[in-house]
Amino acid sequence: MAPAFSQVHPGTPYYFWGGHFYRQSSGVYVSITAPIGAIAPSLPRGARLCSEVT
Repeated sequence: MAPAFSQVHPGTPYYFWGGHFYRQSSGVYVSITAPIGAIAPSLPRGARLCSEVT
């Protein structure tokens, strides 16, 4: 897998591709929920930008 974007989040590398976050586990990539504090370079197709609710 050639990630479109990668980042290290508290010592763990995460990858973002096709609107999904992944991490490597036992030699394979596993789809995961977005890590807390992760920043995606772009929204996936069909996503809508929402304002933050406080």
